Amino acid sequence: MKDKDKNLVESIGGKIKKLRLKCNLTQEQLAESLRVHSNYIYLIEKGKRNITLIKFIKLLKILNVKPNIFLEEFFL
Repeated sequence: MKDKDKNLVESIGGKIKKLRLKCNLTQEQLAESLRVHSNYIYLIEKGKRNITLIKFIKLLKILNVKPNIFLEEFFL
């Protein structure tokens, strides 16, 4: 993975973690809602794994965040 891409994946993961914590959810609770293993959430939040588009959309629904709001800072 290129450094620029790696930085983007890490930034997205960090933002997901912030939103999860704001919603008072554990990684386990979020994983259960997404029907994935909690390790998948851990890896996404650490920027070690890309989230799939389908899981990303479901995650935003769970966290009650609109995609344009979530992604806005990445297009500035």
